[in-house]
Order: sequence, then structure tokens, then C-alpha cells
Amino acid sequence: MRVFSTLTTKGQLVLPKRIRDELHLEPGDRFIVTREGGSLRLIPFRVLGVDDALARLPGASKRFPGRAAEKSALRGALARKHRSTRKR
Repeated sequence: MRVFSTLTTKGQLVLPKRIRDELHLEPGDRFIVTREGGSLRLIPFRVLGVDDALARLPGASKRFPGRAAEKSALRGALARKHRSTRKR
């Protein structure tokens, strides 16, 4: 899609509504701006939650279990380690 936008005296560009809607852009969203030759590239910058970040890792299919499950797993590992050191 090719559309035109005008740079204001404040250095602002208006993104057409159709593009904002397609990319789910909202007021206040941040962008990474790069220059590629004589062109500009705008990349939406979004802070990902833990689940989203883990889902993007190669081979990661599990969702983050949450703090409670993480603490429970840590307690279990510590208890097993404690039991194994007491047997000596």
C-alpha cells in the first residue's frame, strides 16, 4: 500500500487510519526509526510480557507458569537438594 503523508513544522507525520487500524497502533505507541538508504523505516516498539517474549523464543511452546508455580518448583528443588545432602 502506498499513501502520502506530510511532515509538519514540528517534524510530525500522520499515519493513515487504515494503517493504524491494520497494525493495531494507538496514541502513545513508540517506534524505532531507521534510515535505509534514502528511505525511513518505522518499526512499532512494544514491550512484551513474559508469555509473549517466551513464545517468540525458538522451540518455546510452554507458557510461563506464573510466580506461584515458579516458587513451588524452586522450593521442591531446594527440598530435594537438602534431602540428598542429609543422606550423606
